[in-house]
Amino acid sequence: MNALFKPSLALFVLLFSASANAALMISVSDGTQTATFSDTDNNGIVGFDSDFMPGVWASTNWPSVSVKGFGSSWYTSQYADLLHLNSIDGSSSTGGTLTVMLSETDLTSSIAPFLGDFGGVSGGDIQFQTYIDASNTIFGLETLLHDTSIASAGAFSGTFGGEIDLGSTPYSKTIIATIQHSNRAVSSFDYEIVVPEPGSLALIGIGFLFAGLATQRRRSKQCS
Repeated sequence: MNALFKPSLALFVLLFSASANAALMISVSDGTQTATFSDTDNNGIVGFDSDFMPGVWASTNWPSVSVKGFGSSWYTSQYADLLHLNSIDGSSSTGGTLTVMLSETDLTSSIAPFLGDFGGVSGGDIQFQTYIDASNTIFGLETLLHDTSIASAGAFSGTFGGEIDLGSTPYSKTIIATIQHSNRAVSSFDYEIVVPEPGSLALIGIGFLFAGLATQRRRSKQCS
């Protein structure tokens, strides 16, 4: 892991290792102050906007912070679980580090593949990480699923995938975005990770199968 991001991650492990009382929660920290927000309406949406919540956020390094998260209950049954983080954040002339976390508990899957994608425009460096935690702890950081760094300013995008294998035990999932600016700048991004339902996976598999057959037929015609 990039040494630049270790202090912020250690801070969040200390702050949230004992917390397990929310289904969906967002946390924002500039290293000096931390603000947390829960999905009190239980509608699968949680958000925070410093411009519309005066007095809640008073960071001099990050005066403008807007974060929104969507959890599994917001989406239809085509997903076993889906976590989506959207953020647009502006730093002052001194820059600094901003850590945004989105976490959801009570997720379940036996042995299931996951898919993910991210993209945006960065005014500095960003590190994205996703963790799952078999103890079902909010902001739990037991097992790292995905880790990637955006090391320069400008537009970016990417995809990733893998497999979750935690049996039928409920688990938590946490997305961490660590943003580093050296001056006045803005970073905006979307990050999503999803575990499709088995029926959706079957459709995806059939689609790949037909695509492969079509490609094979085209090659056969070209060779004949």
